[in-house]
Amino acid sequence: MGFIVAQMSNQGVFPFSFPGIFSAIGFFGIFLIIFRYSLSIELRRNQYLLSYWIGIVFIIISGLAGKFRNFVALSPWQGLWISTAYIDVSRRKIFAFFISLVFFGNMAGIFNVVMHNGTTKNSWNLPVHIVLNNMKSLIEPCNNDMAVMTHDPTLAFVLEKRGLVVLSPYTINFVDQSILQRRYQCVIILMTYPGSISDQDIKEMYEEVNLLNYKSAKSYSFGFDTNYKIKQLLDARYPEYQVQVIELREVDNLDKAMRWRPTL
Repeated sequence: MGFIVAQMSNQGVFPFSFPGIFSAIGFFGIFLIIFRYSLSIELRRNQYLLSYWIGIVFIIISGLAGKFRNFVALSPWQGLWISTAYIDVSRRKIFAFFISLVFFGNMAGIFNVVMHNGTTKNSWNLPVHIVLNNMKSLIEPCNNDMAVMTHDPTLAFVLEKRGLVVLSPYTINFVDQSILQRRYQCVIILMTYPGSISDQDIKEMYEEVNLLNYKSAKSYSFGFDTNYKIKQLLDARYPEYQVQVIELREVDNLDKAMRWRPTL
């Protein structure tokens, strides 16, 4: 899977999207054209081919392929192998067609990376700026008395930098018990894809949310994920929206959220 995502396609596009499929078809077509004779002939012709495929085998056998980004180390060899390959004159037009498919997939990937949308990295797709704007709009209605709970490292980092009281396993500063024992006008809970957090841990974290005493609550979501159904085939925990926001008003027992704090 890592080879298909990071080498046949690219990590800027979801593999089952049209750009991802076009890119994979393009790479497979290039592969067939270059290997139209035999492996032994191509190995003698191309000095980069052997090192590239040895690298692929090593990354897969070693388990490093579990992190798709590790394949990026082989991209220079991939580019050198393809750009120096011998292409027969009669096949250059079809070769150019397959190259154009890869080019289209790469350009779509660059666009997605810049726009923070549709990449294979779920945390990169988070609508962080929308969340920050939403937090900013809540400060005045909450009379500057607000705490935020999140289990996403990126959101924990940026919200803590903004000076908010943040409960998260990934915060830099440990929140003192006395700060959590007072009443908060607003507590904002940001629910996202749990990532490396285990099913049991995330279940217990959400159970602690149900233990909080509050006067009223409302919820809404940001960042619809068009690929969420396919992602759920790989991991049923993938949400339909990147961020679900739960607003609680007048919370007086935030100290119950033990698992939302960093372990020191």
